[in-house]
Amino acid sequence: MKSIWRNLSILSIAFAAIMMIGCDSVTEPTDTPLAVPKAPASLEAKSVNQTSIGLRWTLAANDTVTPTGFVVEYGTKGSTMKVSLPVSGGSTRTATVTGLTEGVIYEFAVYAKNDTVRSLASPKVQWAPARRAEGTFKLYSSSSSSEGSGLGIFRAAGVPAVLKIANGGEWDLCFDDKEAGNPKIGSPGQSRYVDAEYKFPNGQVSKTVYINDVVYTNVTSLDDVYESAPLTLPAANGERMFPINGLPASTSGIAFVMGTRDETDKKYNFAKVLLKKQSNGSYIMGSGASAYVEVVVSYQTVKDVPYAVKAKFDELDRLRHSAPAGPMAK
Repeated sequence: MKSIWRNLSILSIAFAAIMMIGCDSVTEPTDTPLAVPKAPASLEAKSVNQTSIGLRWTLAANDTVTPTGFVVEYGTKGSTMKVSLPVSGGSTRTATVTGLTEGVIYEFAVYAKNDTVRSLASPKVQWAPARRAEGTFKLYSSSSSSEGSGLGIFRAAGVPAVLKIANGGEWDLCFDDKEAGNPKIGSPGQSRYVDAEYKFPNGQVSKTVYINDVVYTNVTSLDDVYESAPLTLPAANGERMFPINGLPASTSGIAFVMGTRDETDKKYNFAKVLLKKQSNGSYIMGSGASAYVEVVVSYQTVKDVPYAVKAKFDELDRLRHSAPAGPMAK
């Protein structure tokens, strides 16, 4: 009888232990999934130099998720091979991609991250690295006998240089103040340096240089502004001179897009030009034969790659000119 009671006691204790274990057990809560941020709303690019491209983006409006960082994804145009570049910091809005090849078009997208979760891709942008000419170039009055009035950007000799009228056939850009009170900057073939056959006094033929009619204002540096689409030129009759006195109001310099056409293959080398505003509030310093303007350029040595630098930062003002049928009268 004692044996039976002993066995029942053992069973009771065991049962009680099982019940206690069941009552004390705690089920681990399921982890709450991380919130997914919205895709960045825009992406723009600029050429920093011949091996680097700068990017800038904005966040989507009304996103309740604050990013912890970003990922830039890029590869050559048309390639499925992509490189991922992590960008730390939720407040970061820019990145620079280095180690690129001049003249090669790359496609970029950016993703917002919330820890390990990332958004959908931003709108994509295609861009290519371009060269930045060293320093600022001074283009002097046509009355100067010792200084040059034209800038050769795409030269067989290499880097851009200021050139005198004796080398007018190499000019890609010129400062023309031959008409009193109406100084201009633009295509050599539309300047007063050439005759009705587009020739300089020594017989050299001016280059064909097309200039977009868009003028970008409030530009202090070619690093100020970015693009979301390739640079463009007029389809025809695009050679022009900008009247400097008629440029739109700008707190600092203005910029414009130009392209020099190779008459053999009809392809263009693109460039971006910044015309600097001087401390006197004008674009022109000095007077008479000592008058000059200052320009900075970024240029694409590979033909028909329209990614010479960038645009579209503040308001852009459009100047529309009717293209003249031939060079201006002397």
